[in-house]
Amino acid sequence: MNNKIQWNGKPISDHIIPFNQTIIKKIETGEVVARFYQKSRRSTKLVSESENSRIVCEKSHKILVNDTGSMQGVTFRLATLWNQLGDQIDGAYVITFKSDADKVTFDKQVGLVDKNYLKLSDYEKINIQQVNSGSTSVAPKNPKHSSQIFKFKRDDARNWGTKSSHWETMSIDLANDKAIYVELNTFQAVAKNGKTLIGNGSFKDTLEKYEELTGEKITAIYGIKSKTFESKKKVISKNKNLVNLWEYMEEHLREEFDKTAQLVIDSKHWENHRREDDGDEFADLAERINKHSSITKNDSEFAQYLSAVMFYKKSNFKKVNEVLQFLKDAEFDIKFKDVQPTYDLQKLVKAVREKYSVLDIFLPCVNLWQIESKPKIEKIADYINLIDKN
Repeated sequence: MNNKIQWNGKPISDHIIPFNQTIIKKIETGEVVARFYQKSRRSTKLVSESENSRIVCEKSHKILVNDTGSMQGVTFRLATLWNQLGDQIDGAYVITFKSDADKVTFDKQVGLVDKNYLKLSDYEKINIQQVNSGSTSVAPKNPKHSSQIFKFKRDDARNWGTKSSHWETMSIDLANDKAIYVELNTFQAVAKNGKTLIGNGSFKDTLEKYEELTGEKITAIYGIKSKTFESKKKVISKNKNLVNLWEYMEEHLREEFDKTAQLVIDSKHWENHRREDDGDEFADLAERINKHSSITKNDSEFAQYLSAVMFYKKSNFKKVNEVLQFLKDAEFDIKFKDVQPTYDLQKLVKAVREKYSVLDIFLPCVNLWQIESKPKIEKIADYINLIDKN
């Protein structure tokens, strides 16, 4: 697609131009017809589909205006275009307008000008035999589709556009070479469950999150096409230097977070406490007493609970929460070391309830402005200190 396309007065490339409601309505009424053409994955035949929502801008895409006055023979004219450009073209949008006014509206709303278009009439029809055979095929066969092993190009990976552009053909010896690999299906990584396909942009995000959490950068990831993966399973399994990405990540995450197992357990314990049995209100009350007043008896039941609450409040659980969410999303089943919470909040709050029974009266008001003021918090602290004297 021409890199001089203007969108809101600015040149764009490798991006998406969405259709607004004006254009969508014209498509629905047939005033504008937009179709996207590309080669079938299984053959060199051109196939097309309606495009009702956007234009994906890539260097290998072209936009043509159908100025032939007919919807017939479009594919045969495009075959000429493919023959001329070869691997330089991977897709083409053909836009047909019911009237000149419709084109003016379309160009204005989308941000195109005449020089952005190729004219369909400039390309002669060729017959179907020429499209599919001989030296005049639509385009030279893309070697990627016959290759079996690839290397992930993550820098510009995204979930839209040509999936194969994010994988470069590579050759490795499956029986001997050292590499980290994933199974590859339609140029998308197969997830740990062996079924879900991960868009290349999402795959890139997963790798970056792993690297953020562990501090380790995976420099090279290879994709093995599903067909080869199945036929070479025994060879792959015998090569101990060939490591599945998901197994590699799971093992290294386990090693990394075994070191911080205590933080993981404390995070879960703190979250559970705030969810259960008025724990949220008791914790907020303790925090406000710590801010506005003091407890005289340092080893009292409330002082111990307050100390525990402040420990958990000051702990940095953000990274832990990100880890747990990442493990869930990636379907990693990692069991952390069997350690106990630093402080047993359930046990401590039970002791507080039993000794300072009047506190239950204040709990419904903890989050209201009435109990936010320092004088009122000090009165609650005075009550606690009075009980501690007896």
